[in-house]
Amino acid sequence: MTKGVLPVCCQLDDVVDAIPVHFFGGMWGVVATGLLVDSELMATNTDGSKHDAGLFYDGSALLGWQLIGIVAIVAWTASISFIIFGTLDFVGWLRLSEDEEKLAREVYLLMQKRAKMTSPGNSSTDTPFPDSSPIHVPIDTTNTEPMTVIDLKDTGKDTQL
Repeated sequence: MTKGVLPVCCQLDDVVDAIPVHFFGGMWGVVATGLLVDSELMATNTDGSKHDAGLFYDGSALLGWQLIGIVAIVAWTASISFIIFGTLDFVGWLRLSEDEEKLAREVYLLMQKRAKMTSPGNSSTDTPFPDSSPIHVPIDTTNTEPMTVIDLKDTGKDTQL
């Protein structure tokens, strides 16, 4: 449920599902400790007494401390993330420009197409790049600016037409 709803509602870019796995999974681990931990598993204090057990064992205040811990962790992580990502956004390093995103997408699609053409079931060629010609990547067909030619053989000779 969180995989589909949270990223869409909050406009989060979470392609690897880090939010459901790490954020909610981590919160569940902290809450589960406050609910289910037995006093025998808890560490011993310096005076010899044990920490409180979970809510299902003795009804202690451990769950409350665990919830305070979640709030502290979220506040710390959000503030540090805001500082780091805010700085990256301010200097322009957080995201690629729209043109760079389009170019990367075009190169990816062309490489997929070329990989399909040279797959083992296709007898057209045995090498992944049969010809020595570079891939021509048009960003916008109505654009009159020069077109970038990308050399996938990495000879360092990318050119502009």
